[in-house]
Amino acid sequence: MNNNSGSFDRLVAGLSSEERVALLRKLEPTLESDKESLSIDSGESRGPLMDLEKAFQKETVFVRLWIFLKGLFSNTGIEGVYNDYRIGLTVKKIVADSPNLIDPRYLALENCFYEKLLKLQEAADFFKDGIAAYERDEDGFCFFLTTLIMTDFGECMEKEVSPYALPVSTEPTPELRTSLIRKMEDMLGNIGADEKNSLRDCFVCLDWLRRFVSLPFARFLSLFRSIPEKGMTCSISAAQSEISQFAKVLYTANKMLPEVLEAIYMFAVEEKIAAGEKVDIETGLNNFLQDSMRHVTYIKYFINSVPMRHLGCIAFNSALWTPEVQEFSDNWFIRCKNQWRKIFDEQWNMWLHSRKIDFTKQQVVELLNTHEYPFLPHCPWETAQVRLSCKRSYSAGFLYALFPSLYNDYIPFLDIVLAEGKFILPENRVEFIDTYNEMKHLGEMLIAFNEKLSPSGIYGQAFSSIGSVQTIQEQEAAKNLMRSIESEIHLFITAFFGSCRSFKMLFDGMFVHAHNIKYDSLSNLASLTDQQGVPVRSKLVELSQKLETAFSLLKEIEIMENEVS
Repeated sequence: MNNNSGSFDRLVAGLSSEERVALLRKLEPTLESDKESLSIDSGESRGPLMDLEKAFQKETVFVRLWIFLKGLFSNTGIEGVYNDYRIGLTVKKIVADSPNLIDPRYLALENCFYEKLLKLQEAADFFKDGIAAYERDEDGFCFFLTTLIMTDFGECMEKEVSPYALPVSTEPTPELRTSLIRKMEDMLGNIGADEKNSLRDCFVCLDWLRRFVSLPFARFLSLFRSIPEKGMTCSISAAQSEISQFAKVLYTANKMLPEVLEAIYMFAVEEKIAAGEKVDIETGLNNFLQDSMRHVTYIKYFINSVPMRHLGCIAFNSALWTPEVQEFSDNWFIRCKNQWRKIFDEQWNMWLHSRKIDFTKQQVVELLNTHEYPFLPHCPWETAQVRLSCKRSYSAGFLYALFPSLYNDYIPFLDIVLAEGKFILPENRVEFIDTYNEMKHLGEMLIAFNEKLSPSGIYGQAFSSIGSVQTIQEQEAAKNLMRSIESEIHLFITAFFGSCRSFKMLFDGMFVHAHNIKYDSLSNLASLTDQQGVPVRSKLVELSQKLETAFSLLKEIEIMENEVS
């Protein structure tokens, strides 16, 4: 129920945009010196392969004659024989350029390839947590990355579009909401080409990293068998599908951007911070970027030293084979725009909700005649060494303050009714006494409850025994402690509602506000006064109105607490 602005600038909890910029500036020298290591380029030709027939015509006369003669005695013809010839050249090239990678005799991947694949898997595993966080909330990550790349744009949105930037006196209207949405759409439509290109490069990089992490490493490695004196080996033809999938991703590797690496780290640790875990963001990000560069350097080495396209040619027995190129979908900007709109809608609703909360809190302050919203004097969960919160703290504070600030002032007039009031219906007197006692008991229970929360009370002592490092059993014990406190507060709320309903029916009968055969007035109500001559009836009317207001306010507070929890 705190009045949070729900900022557009969705960065890691506890790290503002200013702190993030300052952090990046501190890391800039390190990033700049190692930036080259983030560039990935395949050593294999990316251009379209020539047609076999054209390639055949460019061969020497001797080669063409030899292929022609072999083709006469082959079922595959000249084209098939020439394809096999080109495959043979590919095998020789791999053996010459990358020794110990394949066994040319058996066309098998050797132990050297297996070890390189294991190390490549380490690189993929390193980025898995960040990519998993991205995949859990792709739209949220799109928004996060946008604010990370275009910091000024996020700040401008915050000032120009966020309803929290409006004056406090602004009234929410459909016209206001429409005007803010139009302003947001105009700002999105006016993003410059350079910024759009930078964002696109980041999403291309992110998409490639996601596909790289998803490669079937375990399945590929499971195809290898241990051969005495040779180590791990696997037939190239048996790994046809895996080679195709790896080539499809590695062949299209482009460039790793520091901004993307920063984003996946910060997005992944956000969950830990939100859960109350302490994270040294500066050290963690610095270490993550350094480790990222080390892994990216190895990815680059693997791509340059392991010709996956050539292995695909051997696996598919086709000199023309080339990996399928997966085109990057350009719907990223539409997704970003949709997410900005979604964030705005969420903010608008939060703003309306926060206004409602502020209005309710102000009504409580006016009813109880206090300077600020009242809370329990003792709230031991706020000083506990672990992250705990009470879902009913607003209700408890309101009820605790209600008795000394309001209800107790009217007890003398209720006592007069008890002592001198002549109830027309005897059963009304019985109910009045019961309700009076229930309210008195409730006030006493709230005082006792606050004492239990004090440092010397049973709840207070239980909280002081909670350490900062806990076992699972201790964590569950802390949660059970909060549940016990919240259950006790719920009983107070229920008791107050019951007493209010009973008083309302009794007062309505006394003041003849509603005709009810079960409730009637006092025969001497008009003549009842206190020692100063103040009419009891007028004071009972005041109490009735204030209890009705308190009833409605507590209902609102309970609803808001349920929404937050």
